[in-house]
Amino acid sequence: MNQPLTTKHFTSPVWQSPFRPFYLMGAIYCPLLVLLWLASHVGIIEGVNPNYSLSLWHGHEMVFGFFGAIVAGFTLTFLGSWAQTEEISGGRLALISALWLLGRLAFYFSTLLPKMLVMLLDSSLYFVIALMVAPRLWAAPNRIYLIALIIFCGIGYGNLLFHLGIMQGNLELTALGLRTGIYAIMIKFVVAGAFLTVVFTNNILPDQGVQKITFNPWIEGFAVLSLVFYILSDLLAMNSTWCFIAAALACVTHSIRFARWHTWRVKAYPIILIMHLAYLWLIFSFALRAIHDFNGTISTQLWLHAFTAGAMGLMGISFMTRVVLRHTGRQLRANPIIIACYAFIFIAAVMRLYAYLFGFNNPLMVSSAVLWTIPFAVYFVLYGHMLWQPSLPKRQTPKQG
Repeated sequence: MNQPLTTKHFTSPVWQSPFRPFYLMGAIYCPLLVLLWLASHVGIIEGVNPNYSLSLWHGHEMVFGFFGAIVAGFTLTFLGSWAQTEEISGGRLALISALWLLGRLAFYFSTLLPKMLVMLLDSSLYFVIALMVAPRLWAAPNRIYLIALIIFCGIGYGNLLFHLGIMQGNLELTALGLRTGIYAIMIKFVVAGAFLTVVFTNNILPDQGVQKITFNPWIEGFAVLSLVFYILSDLLAMNSTWCFIAAALACVTHSIRFARWHTWRVKAYPIILIMHLAYLWLIFSFALRAIHDFNGTISTQLWLHAFTAGAMGLMGISFMTRVVLRHTGRQLRANPIIIACYAFIFIAAVMRLYAYLFGFNNPLMVSSAVLWTIPFAVYFVLYGHMLWQPSLPKRQTPKQG
């Protein structure tokens, strides 16, 4: 007789911590995703799915597929370490990993399934995660971590809007769903990403005789409020004047925040420097959005790709590197190959913006996509085995700097 699955059936190291399966799936999926995009883009295949245009398919799977996996792996691991809540593992981790995979399968085989079922299967992951972590976050001493619920529900809600737009033939609603998902990730970026950037920077400042970065409630408060204003200006479809004010305010406020981080002091620490550069891309995306709303002379694709290809790409590979090294007991140092990968993503983001800014340049677009994808394929080769193998024993863990 078959026995029901229990925790003892999920003893493999890959089910010990959320970053393991989600980083593994993300590192595998990203190159496959871009290969499919390239094949369709250059005409080798007619299309990935007739229900979606190439741009909608690409946007959805980058936001809710690839980046969704990275955000889930990072945020759930972060909560376990910093919010001091029980980390999702074992059977529950296998469940949400399966939900991510079911979402991908439902999306690709949407022509064979009812559209409502595709929407439910593809969006369920983020709401299930929110339900899993909500009780523990509510009981945590610091309620600030409840913001994780906004992030996961925001991504899930954006995915629902995307599918509703597809079902109704409403491209504006579909695009709004994509931007909603991006904004939810942006909240995670501005709150958790910035917090950890400061923490890791402070770890090395005393060695250089520099005073640690102090918490300024006014600057931090205005940074969050400006982001909220920025997001609402778009989601509520305010006129271009208010959108320009919101983007300009966010650019200035976050520039002031960033100026306190002693970026020039971390140039010898690539694994930290890349986090600073990712935040610069966020500020740059605010500036591009402000220019777009001011006179409309540049495409909205510029600010979107400055954030997704630049900020999200750099912060994603940074945390994927740092988390796997730190949480598997290895030395917290990026090797020369992965440092080169950081540079690849930065250059690829610049190439993507150049292609949009100076007219759609097909060879440059293809080259930037390939260059941007290489680091995640390299990550799988270099770090994949760390995700499915046991962590090093504590007695063998090198001293962290």
